[in-house]
Amino acid sequence: MLTREGEHMIEVAENKSVSSKRELVGQQSYELKLVLPVELKQTLEQVVEPFRGLIEQYGSRFLSPDLVLARFQAREEMEPMLIRWLNRILSAEESFSFAFNNYGSNPGARLYWRLQDTEGFRRLADKLSVLDAWFEGNGSGRMQLLREPRLVLLQDIHPLIERRVLMAFSSYCHHMDMEASELELMMQDLRAGTAKRVCRFSLLPAGLRRRETDND
Repeated sequence: MLTREGEHMIEVAENKSVSSKRELVGQQSYELKLVLPVELKQTLEQVVEPFRGLIEQYGSRFLSPDLVLARFQAREEMEPMLIRWLNRILSAEESFSFAFNNYGSNPGARLYWRLQDTEGFRRLADKLSVLDAWFEGNGSGRMQLLREPRLVLLQDIHPLIERRVLMAFSSYCHHMDMEASELELMMQDLRAGTAKRVCRFSLLPAGLRRRETDND
């Protein structure tokens, strides 16, 4: 939780930016993601491998497993302040448990792995939303906060194989328990289709605050 001093600093940053408002250029795209364990990536690799050849034959491809919590634009020179704010917010939050459970499909996310419990992600999104004023004050627009993130495997599927693939995945009842304990800030190069890690952030051990309160 941000202190009054922290909220005041955001106010000051916003007011300074508004008072010297100018056209800003050189915006970069960033994503804040959950760090996923190797075991999860290996499990997904085994699940999608039987379909990989078919999917690629029809012009699509499976995406690398990512769980994005936030997307936003910022100038590269804003990074030091951005990292400080993210560290202040995230270092005060505890790790939390969640689970992947079965697969779903929607337009724009033709195949994804569904999250069973998103309470922890909604809580993080609420905490991060305090940065909206700072982003807007610096001409970067509001953050896109994903309160119910999904691990997207396919963004599109050729109509000729869509039913076959979706029916196959709908028959899976695949459950995996996870713990969210570390996040990473990535800068996206949209033209090259690559990303560079900027910083990692660790959450507090689960239950730490409760144990500290009990010991007081």
